[in-house]
Amino acid sequence: MRKLLATVAVVTALSAVAAVGATVASGSSVHAAKSTTKAVAVRDDFYKPGTLKIKKGTTVKWVWDKNDMNDHSVVDTKGKFQSEEMMTGTFKHKFKKPGTWHIYCSVHPETMRMTIKVKK
Repeated sequence: MRKLLATVAVVTALSAVAAVGATVASGSSVHAAKSTTKAVAVRDDFYKPGTLKIKKGTTVKWVWDKNDMNDHSVVDTKGKFQSEEMMTGTFKHKFKKPGTWHIYCSVHPETMRMTIKVKK
């Protein structure tokens, strides 16, 4: 009886190891997938970089310059997202769909602009 229980325990353990191995081999992950974040500097009347190319699923984080004395914002021309006007801080948006996104600052709409191109 002990041999039978020991054999069942070994078979169960090996089955569990095989299942995890099959998951990893198939390209699935036991852990959550890493997300990508790209930073954009919000400076005195410009975004840096002015053009950004990213993959679908990437998060863009705008970071305000602490030495800037003017309010700035991040506004999508499609009306999908918008930050508050602020002098310091950060704002994030995850781009879930491919396409071209035009961004501007509501305080400096004529001069402070950027483009984000999202690929599949």
